[in-house]
Amino acid sequence: MVAAALLCVLAACAPPPAADPEPADHETSPMPRTSDTPLDRATDIAVADLAERLGIDPGAVDVQSARAVTWPDGSLGCPQPDRFYTQALVEGFALVLRAAGEQYHYHAGRDGDPFWCPDERRRAPVDDGRASF
Repeated sequence: MVAAALLCVLAACAPPPAADPEPADHETSPMPRTSDTPLDRATDIAVADLAERLGIDPGAVDVQSARAVTWPDGSLGCPQPDRFYTQALVEGFALVLRAAGEQYHYHAGRDGDPFWCPDERRRAPVDDGRASF
C-alpha cells in the first residue's frame, strides 16, 4: 500500500508528457465543395440530375438563377394531371438551368430534392422569389 501511494506521488511530480511534434509541411489538396445552405444543396442536386439526364458533364450545366420562392400549393408549381394538392403556401426554391442550348426549370420544397418541371406544367411562385427563410 505504501508502494502504491509512493507511485501516485511520483506520478504527480513527473513532468508532463511531451507534445506531439508539429506535422511536417506538405501540400494539401483543396476540399471538395460542400453545400452550405438548402439552396446550395438543391442547386447541386438539380445540376447533377440534369447532367445525368442529358449525359453530359455537370460542368457543362449553367445555373441561370437559383432563388427562394413561395409556391402557391403542394404541387410546388408543377401540378400533375388528375392529382390533388394541399392548398397551403409552401416555401421552396425555383432553379433555372441551361445546358445544350436549352433552359430547364427545377422546383423544390424547402427540405425536398428538386425535380425537373416541364414547361407545359410549370406555374409561377406567388411571390416571384422574395421568400426569406
